[in-house]
Parts: sequence; structure tokens; C-alpha cells
Amino acid sequence: MKVLIIFRIYFFIFSFCLYSSVFSQNKDYINNNLTQDWIFGDGPEPKWVIELLHGAYQNVKEDNSYILKVPVTGSGIKYSASVDGNADIKQDGDYLIISPFENFNGTILVNLSLDMSFILNVQSVNDKPILSSIPDQEINEDEVFNIKLMAKDAEVDDLTYGATTDDNARIKIIDNNLTVIPLPNFYGPINISLAVSDGKTTDESSFILNVKPINDAPVIESIFSKTEIKRNQVDLMIDGLDIDGDNLIYSVAGDGGADFDIKSNKVTVIPRDNYKGSTPITITTSDGKSSIDTSFTLINPIPGLSAFAPQSMLEDEVLSIILNMKDVESDSFRYNIKKIDNANIEINDNQLSIFPDKDYYGNLTLDLNISDNKDSTDFSFNINVIPQPDTPIANAGKDIMISNGCNSKIFLDGSGSFDPDSDISSYKWTLLESNKVILNSVKGYYNFEKHDKDIKQKIIFTVTDNEGLFGHDTLDVNIINDKAPIANAGENFIAPFNKYVNLDGSKSIDGDSDLKYFWSIISNNASFIKGEETRQSPKFKYPSEISNPMDFLITLKVQDHESFCFSMDTVMVTCLPNVDMADSTVKYEIIKADKKDKKVYVDLNITNKQLWPFDFAAFTLVSVKDERNKLGQIDPYKGKNTVKYGIENEEKVRVELVYEFDQSPRKINIICKSTMALNADSVLFVQTF
Repeated sequence: MKVLIIFRIYFFIFSFCLYSSVFSQNKDYINNNLTQDWIFGDGPEPKWVIELLHGAYQNVKEDNSYILKVPVTGSGIKYSASVDGNADIKQDGDYLIISPFENFNGTILVNLSLDMSFILNVQSVNDKPILSSIPDQEINEDEVFNIKLMAKDAEVDDLTYGATTDDNARIKIIDNNLTVIPLPNFYGPINISLAVSDGKTTDESSFILNVKPINDAPVIESIFSKTEIKRNQVDLMIDGLDIDGDNLIYSVAGDGGADFDIKSNKVTVIPRDNYKGSTPITITTSDGKSSIDTSFTLINPIPGLSAFAPQSMLEDEVLSIILNMKDVESDSFRYNIKKIDNANIEINDNQLSIFPDKDYYGNLTLDLNISDNKDSTDFSFNINVIPQPDTPIANAGKDIMISNGCNSKIFLDGSGSFDPDSDISSYKWTLLESNKVILNSVKGYYNFEKHDKDIKQKIIFTVTDNEGLFGHDTLDVNIINDKAPIANAGENFIAPFNKYVNLDGSKSIDGDSDLKYFWSIISNNASFIKGEETRQSPKFKYPSEISNPMDFLITLKVQDHESFCFSMDTVMVTCLPNVDMADSTVKYEIIKADKKDKKVYVDLNITNKQLWPFDFAAFTLVSVKDERNKLGQIDPYKGKNTVKYGIENEEKVRVELVYEFDQSPRKINIICKSTMALNADSVLFVQTF
């Protein structure tokens, strides 16, 4: 260890007196009228310095100065000086000059204070690490002992720990964690020696681990069966072991199909009348302090034959049983399956394999037949299929393709996940690349950050059940660098009189994909003809016989070719009244008003509302004026039903009229009236082109 200590030494203030005698002296330094001494020299301190430190007097003649050399330059020493009066004092480099007042003689007290510092460098030496002592410890037989070793090191060096023990245990050390594993069934003291090293020096310690004995349960090492063809019973010879050397006691229980006789370690099984070729048996082995049960099924379909089968198996596993039986003639037996539910059975020679149905648990009854080609008999036995936790099955759904341009938000749905035990306890969605958890529920939304390039992401979906078992599924998300389209349903407009109202979505744009169009009318009673709603410029029927204006709010949704991005726009369409009565005798419904160059085409439905018939040309007057109030010239040879005769009461007739102007009109007024009542109200329809 290396320590740097800075000492600052403050010398005590020491004083000395100057005595100025009555003898007169010259002040001139050059005339050697000065008295000079050294505080420090190369050798021992001068005698006067020693005396000065003890408060001795110093003499100087009247009217002379006393000079004291203080060699402090370059030494790190600082000093200060003062007098009690009757003199002047000043410092000049390494010299302290004391000048008594003129004609003064007597004593002057001079105070001198020195301040000196220096560095003391303490060189390091390696310190031995100190291992913390461990008191004796105690555990039970067949337990494992763990402890964390602790040590201190002044230099904080990396420390290495070691340990040894006798032959009654094994030692493991990982870092400073000590594990002691006593031998099976051992009890008694175990001496543990410890050491710690910093690479240069070592410290050692030890403790005793006392292993307390506990009673060991007995075990059955084997059961041997013996049966004779002349005796309808089976002798079971039990070979039991108790590590503590205790005497063993056996007891037997069954299902009532057989009686048991126990003598020492021999159990005799005597079938009853209702015996079906097998019986479940539980043998309890006790040492007087603890006991264990050994359960199995004894298969003994006919005298002289015996085999063993376990009473249980685990769900979703396969159980194989060796039916190693021969009769007194050493004939081999064949086995046939009679009936079994909830499982499949395979028999190969004398090996019986049981395959329970997936996820099935509960009791299985196996009905079999045994034959030696001469005689045969039926027998059955049961096996309990014990349920065990099933791993849940995660289902993250179908892979997803989305766009940076608009819908970078995805919907995660793990509701298709399944657990045979119906005990899923948690859900987790994790980005594989960053290991970031983005959702902790079965379903929800997540927004990806936007990028200017195509990227692929993998999301790991994990479901966990109450037993801690878990299942995974992977969801691939392909994010394309696609910009959103811009929908344009056009400006709001008044629909011209026509059979159909025409819409126009041709101004919708998408810079990187073709568009799909989806129109819908969301107000008033109107609808598109089938197939029109997906056209770029669809149409719907102009409402018939409306006497008041009708507004239709229509939405346009456009999606790019892959339907990743979409945009919406709306347009308001106004349909003007297209029906009215003239003089309560004729109902006019305008169907269409159109133009081509200078010609205007007007289609009307004319309905006779009077009780007697009339002729269209004689009874009605339909005139058309343009924005200049100029009348259009009707062409009697063009059109349809322009001279329709005998229009009956409530009869509706479609007429088509053609008018010609001297220039192409921009707006027309269609005036309809009755010729029989010229002063009656007219019907007016206005059309702007």
C-alpha cells in the first residue's frame, strides 16, 4: 500500500530580545556594523540558534540594525516576524532586518513564526486477505448445503476461493458460492477446509458441517411372482430394503377380487369367485416410522400364468407392458384385443403398447383374450391415465402487409390460441429485432415507426399457462414504403336534369399504385345500381317527381392497389324539383335537359290531370329561353310525340322536344303552360350547362 501524507508544521512562535547598549555604532552595512547569524546550516544548529529557541538575548549596539539570515529560498519554509515596539522590522529575501529607533537602548521583544511543510511518502506492501470465519453449520441427511464465502482485502484484489473436504461429501465452488453435497444417506460431521488467495498470499479457515440423521423410508427393490398350474393362487416374494437397517413390515390392499395372506415377506394372492383374471394390488412397506406404497396390477388370467402392469400412466404418453407368460408345456400365448375406449392398443408378440387419445385422462379398461391355440380365456385390467399440464398453443394470426404511408398501425389478435387445460394466464407480443414487448394482452393495436424504405418485422407471440408452460408463434409483418392516395370526389354541384346523376372521381391520385374506388350515398333515399359504386365515375338515378330540392351527401373512399392505404372525400349533390302542375290540368316532369352545339333537347313526362282527353300540341305550350332571354325555335320534325293526340285522364306521355338557338346557350329556362288558360301559372325549370 502506498500512502502520500502532506505534513504542515507550524513552528511555535518563539521570541528573543535584542539589547541595545549605550555604545554608539555606525549604521553603514559596508562598515561591518551588522550582526548576522544563520538559523539553518549544513551541520548542527549553531549554539545561538539553540539559545534563540530557548528565548536567549541577542545584543546589538545602539543605533545599529540587527540582521538575521533565514535561508528560506527554495526550501518551502514561510515565516513572519513582528516586534513589540521601539524598532522597525522588515524582510529582505532571506534576511530579517530589525532597526531600533534612534537613540533607543533597552530590550525589544522580537516574535518570529515559521511555517514549513513536507511530503511523507509511505510505500505499499501487500496485505493478506482475511477470510471471514464461518461457525459450524447443520443440515439434515440428504440435504445440500450452500453458503456464500466472504473475505476482505485491503488492496481490493481479485480473490480466488477454494475448499476441500473428506470423502463423505462433494464440493462445488462457483465464484464465492460454496456448495457441499453429502453422500446419499450419510450423516455425521464433515470437515470443510477453506482458503482465499489474492494471488500473492493466502488465508485459511475451516468449519464443521454436521449432517443430522433422518429416518429413511424403506424401498421395495423387487417383487417376484410364483404360480403353479395346480394351485389357483400366486405367491409374491418381496425384496425390501431399509438403509437404516430397520425391520420391515408389509401390508396388502386390493379391490375385493382376491384375498391376501401375508407371512414375513411373502404375499399369497388367492382369487375369489368374481376374479376376472387380474387384480389391483397396493403393498405398503413400513419400517415403523415411515412407509411407502407400491401399486401395480397382477395379471393372472389362468393358473400357472402371471404378469405385472402399472396402475397408472401419464396423459399423452405411451405405456408398454411385457406380458411374458408361458404355460407348463412352454407354449407361447397370443393376445387379442376385445374392447377399449379412449385409446389405441398395439400388440407385438408379448409386448402390449397403450396409446391414450390425445389430451385424454381418466380410467382405461382393457378387455383382452389370451390363447395358446388350444384354450383361451378373457381377462381385463384398468389403467388410470393421470393428467399432466399441457403446453398451450399460440396462434398469432395470419402474416400482415401494411404501408408506411397510412396504416402503419396493425391489429394484433391472438384469440385463436388454445390451451387443452384452459388455463392460459398471460399473453405477450415481442418485437424480435429489439426484444421490445409491445403488448401484454390477447389483442390490441400497435403503431410502427415510419420509414422511407421497405422493412420486415417479426413479432413473437407468447402464451403462458398457470403451470409456467408456454407456446410461441411468429407473426411476419411486411411494411412497404407506400404513400397514401388522395381522394377527390369533385366540387359540390347542382345535378342537371337527366335520368342519372353522374359523379366524377377521376381527379383522385396515387403516385405509386392503381386505385380502387368505393362510393356510398349516406343521406336521403338513393342508391347506386349494382357495380356502379366501384367505378371511377359512377351514376345513380335522378329522383323522380320531387317537388322540393334534395341534397345527397356522397363519400368516396379510394384505396391503393394492395388496399394498404386509403383516403376519403365527400361531395354534396343537389337535385332540383323536377315536377309541377300548370293550371291544375297538366303535370310536367322534366326528365332531361341537354344540349349539343346550338340545339337543346328537352324530355318531359306529360300527365293529363283533367277529366277529358287533350292533344299535346293543341293544349300545351313549352318554350325555352336562353340566358339572353332569346327564345329557341322548336323543330316540329324532330323529337317524339310532339303531336300526340287524345291523351286520356291520368295518362302519362313521354315527349322529346328539340329547340335551336342562334348560338350555344349556357343556361336555359323551360316554361310550361296550358294554352287554354294563358293567364294561369306556368311551370318553370332552369338548367345550367
